[in-house]
Amino acid sequence: MDFGVVPIDEAEGAILAHSFRMPSGRIQKGHIVSSDDIACFRDAGVETIMVARSDVTDLSEAEAAHRLATAVAGLGIVLEEAIGGRVNLMARDYGVLVYDRSQLDALNGIHESLTLAALPPFAMVEPGQMVGTVKIIPFAVSGAILQAAEHCAGLLNFDVKATQSHDVGLIQTTLPGLPTKILTKTSSVTRHRIEGLGGRLALENQCAHDIADLSRSITAQIDAGMEIILVVGASAVTDRRDVIPAAIERAKGQIDYLGMPVDPGNLLLLGRVGEIPVVGVPGCARSPSLNGFDWVLQRLFCGLPLSAKDFAAMGAGGLLKEITDRPMPRAAAARAVTDHDLKVYGLVLAAGDDSGVKDALGGVANVALVVGAAMASSALGVYVVTGAHEDDLKTALKPYAVSFTYNPTYEDGIATSLRRGLSALPADADGVIVCLANDPVPSTAVIDALISGFAPHQGGNLCVPLRQGQRGSPLLIGRHFFAQLHELEGESGARYLIDAYPGEVIEMQIDDLADARPAARGALAR
Repeated sequence: MDFGVVPIDEAEGAILAHSFRMPSGRIQKGHIVSSDDIACFRDAGVETIMVARSDVTDLSEAEAAHRLATAVAGLGIVLEEAIGGRVNLMARDYGVLVYDRSQLDALNGIHESLTLAALPPFAMVEPGQMVGTVKIIPFAVSGAILQAAEHCAGLLNFDVKATQSHDVGLIQTTLPGLPTKILTKTSSVTRHRIEGLGGRLALENQCAHDIADLSRSITAQIDAGMEIILVVGASAVTDRRDVIPAAIERAKGQIDYLGMPVDPGNLLLLGRVGEIPVVGVPGCARSPSLNGFDWVLQRLFCGLPLSAKDFAAMGAGGLLKEITDRPMPRAAAARAVTDHDLKVYGLVLAAGDDSGVKDALGGVANVALVVGAAMASSALGVYVVTGAHEDDLKTALKPYAVSFTYNPTYEDGIATSLRRGLSALPADADGVIVCLANDPVPSTAVIDALISGFAPHQGGNLCVPLRQGQRGSPLLIGRHFFAQLHELEGESGARYLIDAYPGEVIEMQIDDLADARPAARGALAR
């Protein structure tokens, strides 16, 4: 492909390399220059323009992108329409994204003109979620280069393996002194996990933390038709000769793997009796927070094998302690669509020296007014991130039933407080209203308007107030963006999401509501 500056008289039929603003309107890059365009350029006094010309063996960016995306996509992938040189690859079902990482590297190494970006291997995805995107960099690509990429794409095995419904059995072993409430909580959390994957917790029982007793329980669940058996022990598995692995072997099973390079989740055991997987569940899975057990359960539900090599590969990205997000379970997604019963919480960032606790308004700290407005709204609860003035904040907010979380690294910027606050939210939070403690106080009516307009099931994951044509604060953010926000650093706030994802923004006109204040322009509004 030829590329360069040419006189306008030589540009007809060429590809415009850069957008051009003309008195009659904007001509977009990638436009094929016509004789009428040349006349417009001449009238505007333009003498030369930068263009590209394809060789006869080249393919246009749109055609190349479509062909490469078609070669990449498996049966569980849906292609969006090619726009310019880009085609997005979307998940067809709930499931796990699979592909050969080495082949992805090989494809991207063929030539700089062809790229494929993807979610990490074995990411849990939902229908309609983007899992990859093909982007052609120049306006045209050599046919030979594209053929090499298509061959590599055929080896990539890029697909979404859909979850399948399974009847799951849960066995909890007990020891003297183990509180009943722990067993009850474990049952509830496990049921939520299984139903979120489209399965059914079909059978539960408890037995002594004893090899013989547990072996009989495993055999009984297999006889009852359970397809996956989960064993949560009263004590952790620390050796292949411990109670849970010994019970699996006594039930004529085998141990496939003990331990995994994922934290939390190290002490997971995977065995099987015949073709029935039996999982020794780590104690961390009593919590709904993301852990290594989630990764294993997701693959079992998708019918994916788990070899020693697969476990070893989990170490890259296996440090999960600081990850707050987990994919919205299928049941929760269906609930959001049908009932609009979304769980939205308030989050007040008050960790810095300018926390609002010292700024009195009628004798009341500004942060108390912000919290009061949030508490009076339809938000399910309010979380306050403290730091520099923790004791003063707790005193100022004593009348309110808020939850506090301390940020020891508040001096490193507001992003640390945002991350700390997101970590404190309940695991089932669908969205969060982010307020700054020292910002102008929003009215409860404004907060309620944002919550009522929140529509993540329709792709509206960002809800912002619009005052006199200007976007303001606070901002309601859907859990879709929680993981991305957790990667922020320094003074970076959440406001960039509005410009980065305009298709996700819902503007709520609030000029007629009780709040008549001008739009706040704090760190969030920036």
